[in-house]
Amino acid sequence: MIEICEGEMAWLDICCNVNKSCLLRCGPRYKKPCVAILLNGNLLREWSTVKYLGVAFESGLKLKVSLAAKRMKFFVAFNHTLSQKQHLRRF
Repeated sequence: MIEICEGEMAWLDICCNVNKSCLLRCGPRYKKPCVAILLNGNLLREWSTVKYLGVAFESGLKLKVSLAAKRMKFFVAFNHTLSQKQHLRRF
C-alpha cells in the first residue's frame, strides 16, 4: 500500500518528508513487532503518541484522542480573562 502511494506521489511530483512522518499503530497487535516500513527508502519511526493540530493521538487497543492540552490552554485563558474582569470591577 505504501509503495502504491509512493508511486502516485512520484507521478504527481510530490515527495514526503520522512523526518516529519511517523507510524502510529493501533489494534489488538499494536505491541507486536512488525516489519520496518520504508517511505522513499527511509525508515519510518514508530511513535506511541502523535500531536497533530494540538490534538494528541495515542496508540493502543483503540485509537485514543486526547484533548487535554487544548482544554488546559482554554481554562488558563478563561481564568486569566475572568481575573482581569474582576480586577477591573474594583475600580
